[in-house]
Amino acid sequence: MRRLAVLTASIVFALSSSVLLGSASGSRTIKILGTEHFVPNALINANYRFSPGPLSVKSGESVTWANATNDGHTISIVPSVPATVSDVFGCGAPGTVCAPILACHFPQGFGPPVTVGCGNAANGELKVVGDSVLVGCTGTPGCQVPIPIPSTVTLKITAPAGSHLLYMCVIHAWMQGEIVVS
Repeated sequence: MRRLAVLTASIVFALSSSVLLGSASGSRTIKILGTEHFVPNALINANYRFSPGPLSVKSGESVTWANATNDGHTISIVPSVPATVSDVFGCGAPGTVCAPILACHFPQGFGPPVTVGCGNAANGELKVVGDSVLVGCTGTPGCQVPIPIPSTVTLKITAPAGSHLLYMCVIHAWMQGEIVVS
């Protein structure tokens, strides 16, 4: 009887583990969610984020980012992500991880972007630091992006197995994610 109970518990555990792991690895869409609110001289509140957080994929698989916000964002591979409030708000300064990517997308400073894809992302891939693509908000009510940029972007992850790709939105530097490549 005890063996039957242990065997049943083991089967239930194995099935539930495979269902949980299968659903985590089967999800290949990252949603860009959140809102922002501003009251002059009183409040800035922005909770833009990537959901889900860390994602595991095999090299060669594709990931889709779907923007559900009313603002544009970047998907940018960086060597490190800002870790403090000061780092987040200073991320566009020279010498920061955001500076070269912002210079690629906006070579004439903020305004309409000139380059939608930088590095390998221009060819639909994410592989190394510096790869970056803009994600627009086309069709989203209140969209703040003045030019049509797709609100859904699919990129093939071509980094070698064992890579950990840190990515972020260089416009909203608190938006951070990670892709583990197996």
